[in-house]
Amino acid sequence: MALPTPMRTSAEVASLLGISARTVVENARSGKWPSHRPANAYVFTDEDITRIYELTRTATRAAQQPAEQPDQRAKPAPARRKRTRPADRVGPQEPRSNVRTLVAKPPKAWAR
Repeated sequence: MALPTPMRTSAEVASLLGISARTVVENARSGKWPSHRPANAYVFTDEDITRIYELTRTATRAAQQPAEQPDQRAKPAPARRKRTRPADRVGPQEPRSNVRTLVAKPPKAWAR
């Protein structure tokens, strides 16, 4: 007769890994971590815990490695719209004269 495999609860696994029991249950429920569910609780074998440790260790190591970043040179600022001044709305200067012709603005709609 084979000896029963020791099973650990989500709280025990959480204390071993240093995380919350809720995180253990959420990862087991989503299928990210191996687990067994004989009743309404998730339980874990020693092989499951070893696999979970390997999964979390590789995920942590991948997160710690700096990703190759594209060239971070400063991008030029977008071109700003040129502001118009009253002097900009003046027409071309008459030849041999200091007087410029004024250009009328389009009429505004009456406010009601």
